[in-house]
Amino acid sequence: MGGNRGWGRLGPAVPIAPGARVDRFEVFFDLVFVFSFFVIVRATAAEINSSTLLRGLLVLAVLWWCWVIHSVVATAVRLGEGFVPVVMVVGMAALFAFALAVPQAIHAQGEGLAGPITVAVSYLVVRAVHFWIFWHVTHRESAEIRYLNRLVAESVASTGLLLAAAFVPILIADTMISTLVRDGCWAAVVLSQYATGLLLGSRSAGVTSAEHWTERYDLILMIALGESVLSVGLGTATNFPQAVHWPAIAAAGISILLAAALWWWHFDVIGPAARIALHAAKGRRRVTMARDAYAYIFLPMIAGLILFSLGAEEMLKWLTEPHPMPLGTALPGPGVPLLFGGLICYLAGDMLFQLRTLHTVTWLRLGTLLLLAALIPVALRMPALAALVMATVVCVGLAAAEVVTMSEARAELRHAVFTERTAHEAREAQWRSRWHHDDPDTR
Repeated sequence: MGGNRGWGRLGPAVPIAPGARVDRFEVFFDLVFVFSFFVIVRATAAEINSSTLLRGLLVLAVLWWCWVIHSVVATAVRLGEGFVPVVMVVGMAALFAFALAVPQAIHAQGEGLAGPITVAVSYLVVRAVHFWIFWHVTHRESAEIRYLNRLVAESVASTGLLLAAAFVPILIADTMISTLVRDGCWAAVVLSQYATGLLLGSRSAGVTSAEHWTERYDLILMIALGESVLSVGLGTATNFPQAVHWPAIAAAGISILLAAALWWWHFDVIGPAARIALHAAKGRRRVTMARDAYAYIFLPMIAGLILFSLGAEEMLKWLTEPHPMPLGTALPGPGVPLLFGGLICYLAGDMLFQLRTLHTVTWLRLGTLLLLAALIPVALRMPALAALVMATVVCVGLAAAEVVTMSEARAELRHAVFTERTAHEAREAQWRSRWHHDDPDTR
């Protein structure tokens, strides 16, 4: 794996093992993605309209592709061992710079080239760090090098498009046309990225550790859920240090219950069952399932959580800020469509995830999806708190109904997961028991 040459006492890169799990450095790296999601929501929430929503989603898609490549690299090497963490810190710094420039990428009226150029250069640095680590551990494998070469070509094209998005609009006098060109360049980056992933198919060596892959994506989904909690808190604390009113406190509690229902939808049954399915899959079937279900279908789920966060924050602001209209008035603006649209997007993504991994469709979920869509016109005419309660009742109702209707399958799944977990814990305890053999207190 390249030895210690040139890296002194840091040690070499260490290949990942079939049973590997996420290590602490990877969780530390995720803090930058926490900040990135936060900035995307904050920049979009500053002025919510169709243009900023579109740009926010485009930025999210580009950022998500960086995450996908990051996860691909982690299938080949342990990111927390040897010299790899030192190199990855460079990628973290570049990704942090990317996030700092996001507001200017989302708002077309931003002046200057510092933000757009920072986006392009930091994007290139992040991709270069990932590619160099991947090359270092796989350069003796011809199939992986061909895979890497195609990704490098896509990365160069994407960076060129991001630079075009920075420089070309300033050469166009017409503001509308320059904005269209800028957005078109970003859309072309997204198409280039995800089309490359589809064209590459299953040509890489594969997903060595299904446990590591599923746990990695589950954690990033948890981060996105955490953003919804942050948005609820920020919406409630809009007028800090003024006193919080009872309607805002009630709405905040209801929003947390709603976020918990979203967690339940995926992590109670679907997520654990999909993890077992990925473990059971081998070869190309595992690679394509990992790509389709996690790398691609997770994106609309993350986007749904971002939209839900924006809608929840708008509702909490309305219930917290002093305004001339009574609280019983229907919520103006895009808060209700964003909230319900986010729920629909997240649920639709989770249904696609279920279909791809488990090859099943839950009709109860399909009915809930249609019900949420049908309730949007009703919610638009209801008071904000009532609309939030209605959405929560529907979502919690789905979770409760699945517990009842899927009780047998759920019990079998949880028994299998618990049995595996306890067996793993017993093996770990047995292995660690050797540390106590020479301890006089154990005699």
